Amino acid sequence: MEYAHKLSKFLQTKTHLPSISSQYLPSDEEYLDGGLYDPIGDTKRWSAPQLVHRYKNRALFLPTLTCPVNCRFCFRKNLINERDYLFHSDFEKTLDYLRAHAEIEEIIFTGGDPFILSAKKLKEYLDAFEQIEHLKFLRFHTRTPLAEPSLITNDLVETIESTRFKTNVMIHINHSDELFPEVREALGKFRVPLYSQTVLLKGVNDSAEVLTELFKNLVNINIQPYYLHHPDQVKGAMHFYLSEKEGYEIYQTLKQEISGWMLPKYVVDNPQATGKQAVLPS
Repeated sequence: MEYAHKLSKFLQTKTHLPSISSQYLPSDEEYLDGGLYDPIGDTKRWSAPQLVHRYKNRALFLPTLTCPVNCRFCFRKNLINERDYLFHSDFEKTLDYLRAHAEIEEIIFTGGDPFILSAKKLKEYLDAFEQIEHLKFLRFHTRTPLAEPSLITNDLVETIESTRFKTNVMIHINHSDELFPEVREALGKFRVPLYSQTVLLKGVNDSAEVLTELFKNLVNINIQPYYLHHPDQVKGAMHFYLSEKEGYEIYQTLKQEISGWMLPKYVVDNPQATGKQAVLPS
């Protein structure tokens, strides 16, 4: 991963970019007590190999353990690092489950990062899913365009855009400083709708000013802000955590700074695996 390696070296030399570098660089704070092994309950909703069926009409598909960069706050950091059983593969069993559950309309590629895979491998998965008639929608959650933009090739873009599915891509980005020229170029290759998800992180983007700049910059490159995630209580990442009260106050200020149509939903997950809920004043 040449770009990811260069990114890591670059961040270590840029003391004026501590906000984004802390997302990637190891810290002694990761050994602090607290946090949960599985903070959003993935293992409670594990339904078939590499498949999490948390919501009635959609299922998460985890095709790989690999990411182009190691985000220190990742809610799956413990599952991935310890090779949790959730990731054991048996694709025929996955397909059998999907065939038996006609209520599932959408497949959400997550991971790991699905865009770390080759276009050929992605096409194998997509060809198989296309044979299941009740599947209609396709979504990809990715950080690859930011961490390793060279992997967003024309072949990959063509592969995900040439299926019969209604397709969109969810870009994970937390700070405007991550929008390097190479990143903007990679994002500009997509012709499907692009949305963003952002994690509110202490010491990274926990101010309305930083988030306002980010969401305006995203809109200007045709990415619709969609989710602002309250940080999960991740074992090994509690130094990024702030209270829901603090987050709600930031969000209330943010609502005064940007137009409603560019304001993402502010949500929180929970260990009971019941899915996303709006963050409320209480």
